[in-house]
Amino acid sequence: MKPLLLIPLLCVLVASGSTAPAPPTDDPLGVVLEASGWTADRRERLATDGPLSADDRRDLLRLAGRLGRFPDQLQEQAARTNTSSAEPLIPVVADLSVLSVEPLPGASDAGDRLRIEAADGDSAVTVLAPAAPRAWRESGVLPQRAELLGLRVNDQTLLAVAWRWSPTAPAYPHINFGESVLGSLGVNVGALDLLVDGGRLRAIESAPFYEVLSATREIGPQQLARFARRNLPNYAEQWVDDPQAPERERALIADVRQNTSAGRYPIAPLFNDALRQRGELYVLDGVARRAVAIETAAAAGERSVSARYGVDRYYEIELFTADSRNLPVVFCALEIPDGFPLGDRIEVPVRAAGFSFKRWAYRTRQQDADGQDKRQLAPLLVGRAPLMLAPPEQAGPGWGVAVGLAFAASLALVWLVVWRTNQRDAEFGRAARRQPAVDPSRLSGLDGVSTDGPPSQNRGSSE
Repeated sequence: MKPLLLIPLLCVLVASGSTAPAPPTDDPLGVVLEASGWTADRRERLATDGPLSADDRRDLLRLAGRLGRFPDQLQEQAARTNTSSAEPLIPVVADLSVLSVEPLPGASDAGDRLRIEAADGDSAVTVLAPAAPRAWRESGVLPQRAELLGLRVNDQTLLAVAWRWSPTAPAYPHINFGESVLGSLGVNVGALDLLVDGGRLRAIESAPFYEVLSATREIGPQQLARFARRNLPNYAEQWVDDPQAPERERALIADVRQNTSAGRYPIAPLFNDALRQRGELYVLDGVARRAVAIETAAAAGERSVSARYGVDRYYEIELFTADSRNLPVVFCALEIPDGFPLGDRIEVPVRAAGFSFKRWAYRTRQQDADGQDKRQLAPLLVGRAPLMLAPPEQAGPGWGVAVGLAFAASLALVWLVVWRTNQRDAEFGRAARRQPAVDPSRLSGLDGVSTDGPPSQNRGSSE
């Protein structure tokens, strides 16, 4: 067991007013428990499997909140702990089937302080949790499988410090299709509850951001685009007009229905309904006008969240669609295809398939009265890579002239082909009237022939 594993947490506890002796080398977690008021005598009483007092529940939940700031250290400690020990408050990782969730007496409306009934294999357990994925409290969502990181209180009770939940099937409106794709890729979808709309990425949002970005390695951009297109009818079904709804909401629904009936995803919900779109998979066509490479702390060899997920670089692309009213969608991609230009002034038609994350604030090129760059909110999508729909626009007037000449030549060629085809069709018609009909048995050789070839691959990416 690493003696310094939980020392950072101990320092926090001491700074907050708790007192504790210097951490021993053989039981750092024991020192943390002592500093939190869980003395050896008090822990021993938990082993009786008797009912927990209100004070015990309160203090256990406070302990879980403090340990929640150091999940990585607790995970390491759990991996080194003898789980067969009957000692109370030892770290555990448990794969549970979550059956029901209810607030404890005195819990706030935010849904904190929960009692969760679950199954650990064939055994029923009660879980005390300061929080859990919001979707679990909605009708029809449970049961769900999830991984618990926490402490074992006794044989019938666990204390949750953190959850890892990766749903693999959608259950609109509480689990959208994109979240089920992320869950299938092993992403902790429950962590998306941490996202706060607006503003820059907060430190607590870094883990879900880099985990989603890293997970796109397992799926190609073409496949993401196909998944999104196939889900469009199910997506559209979620937007039903309600005559009693506010006018603004009805206008949004009408916009969504108009776009989806035309076979495309709408942009308006990403601007006006961002929280409910969190995790959803979108595919958008537009023009990339800015693309820059972002070097992360991992690129410098630093220990960081980006290093944990193996992301040393990603690309930030500003995408403008036909209905975005000259406002960008920010597409963060793990990679770009060969030949994709970088810079502040590019014009590249692209298709971007990605997961809706949040609206974030970015600096515009406009300045306010104080001379500071104005901030604008833009939807943030996270995906594997953009798909180029056409070669990047070349600089200089010669490119436009060349395109015009090529278009004129193409029209002339088409006219010539049509004229010659009409002449041949007339000759064929006269000859065909003199020939017997084709034997139907000769058509059997065409069975199973399809003209649907494999989709073109995105240059510079593998699927």
